[in-house]
Amino acid sequence: MVRSGLVNFVGREKQLKELHQQLQEKERIAITAVVSGMAGVGKTELAIQYAQRQKQQSTYPAGICWIQVQESNPGLQLLSFAKSQLNLNPPEDWELLDQLDFCWSRWPPLDGDVLIILDDVRNYEDIEGYLPPQESRFKVLITTRKYWLSESFEQLRLEVLDEQAALELLANFIDESRLEKEPVAASQLCKDLGYLPLGLELVGRFLKRKSRWTLARMAQELEQKLNTLEPSGEMTAQRGVEAALELSWKELDFQGQWLGCL
Repeated sequence: MVRSGLVNFVGREKQLKELHQQLQEKERIAITAVVSGMAGVGKTELAIQYAQRQKQQSTYPAGICWIQVQESNPGLQLLSFAKSQLNLNPPEDWELLDQLDFCWSRWPPLDGDVLIILDDVRNYEDIEGYLPPQESRFKVLITTRKYWLSESFEQLRLEVLDEQAALELLANFIDESRLEKEPVAASQLCKDLGYLPLGLELVGRFLKRKSRWTLARMAQELEQKLNTLEPSGEMTAQRGVEAALELSWKELDFQGQWLGCL
C-alpha cells in the first residue's frame, strides 16, 4: 500500500536491474548509500519502485510485504500482514516469535516467492529475530543508512545521480522549457545540490511554486544560503539539502513556522 510521490522515476534503471538480479541469486539484499549515513540518496524510492514493478509482473506471487521499521515493532507489523492479507491466525497466547514461525511455515502459496521489505533499518538487532527462515522463496530487501549491517546481507550501494539524471529529475517538477532557457544555471543548481535526489526534489517543488523565479535566481539564493551555513565536514549534497530547507523555511509565515516546530 506504499505510494510514491514521483511523476517519473529517473536515473536508477541500472540499479533496479542489479537489485532484481541479486535477489534472484541471493535471499537477502541491503540497499545502502555510497557514503555511510547519507540520507536522501533515494534508497526508499528505489525499493518502492522495485516493489511496484515486480507486483505488476507478478514476480512474487506469495506477496510483497512492506515494513516501516521505525513506525512500530516490525514483528507485530509482519504478524498483522499475515493475519489480514494471508488469513494466517496463530494462537494468540503464543509468544510473538512462535506466532511468526507459525506464519512462515504456512505462508501461501508454498511454491511462490515472497518479498519482505524492511525500510529504514538502523540496527540489525531491531530486525534480527523477525527475519524469515533462510529459504530461497523468502527474499528480504532492506534500506539502511549504515554502510555495513550484517554479513548475511549482500550490498547494493547507491551513489548520487549523474548530471543528466539530475536534470531529468528536476524537470519532473518544473516546465522543461525553464531548464532549456537556462542550461548553465540548471547545471549549477544540480552541482550545488550535490546531485542528491532529496535536494533536487526540494528545489524542484520550490521552483514549481515560484513560477516567476529564474533558475539563476534560485542558484544565487542557494549559494548565498550555503555561504551562511557554518563550515562542517558534510559533503556538498548534504549542505545543499540544508540550504534548500532553509530557503523553504523562510517562505513560511510565523504560524507556519510554529506549526513546523510542533
